[in-house]
Amino acid sequence: MKDVVLLEKSELTAGSTWHAAGLTTYYHPGINLKKVHFDSIKLYESLEAETGQAVGFHQPGSVRIASTAARVDEMKYQMTRTHWHVTPQYLIGPEKVQDLFPLLNIDK
Repeated sequence: MKDVVLLEKSELTAGSTWHAAGLTTYYHPGINLKKVHFDSIKLYESLEAETGQAVGFHQPGSVRIASTAARVDEMKYQMTRTHWHVTPQYLIGPEKVQDLFPLLNIDK
């Protein structure tokens, strides 16, 4: 596309673009949306270097919790599909989740 303008309230991803552009996570079950997420993140990572304009892009990461064996199996399956679009995804245990997010009560 050409001649496109993105208007944001304060800084990039402060309003609706955080979700619309697929910037929340690499994780998505659909192949096409997984590609949109990947391509969007790679674009926003390069904007400041390309334009000289700070865009305020932050990548805090995400943790998805599987509370049943079926959900663990689903996550493992989704992780096998990453070869279509290489993304950093890891299966971690409760102790590592606690390290990443100390406010979470892992006893429940």
